[in-house]
Amino acid sequence: MLIIGASGGVGTAFLQLGKLAKLTMYGLVSRSKHSVLAELGAIPIDYHTQDFVDVIHHAEPGGLDFVFNGMGDEYMGRGLASELL
Repeated sequence: MLIIGASGGVGTAFLQLGKLAKLTMYGLVSRSKHSVLAELGAIPIDYHTQDFVDVIHHAEPGGLDFVFNGMGDEYMGRGLASELL
């Protein structure tokens, strides 16, 4: 699963639930939040310096099952591109 805006309130809730469910999670956050995501069991992706679609395509060639967007419309289309391979 990919969580866009993973360090926000909704993103953090998804991370906590995903950790309980033992899901493989990727979180889109700034570099300063990477340690928080790692503690919650997610693989952080820095949206300032990394192309998250490329990162997901390399890590999960079969695509993702879920994308949750907490950052607004700008990221939605690209988030779906990482899901639908």
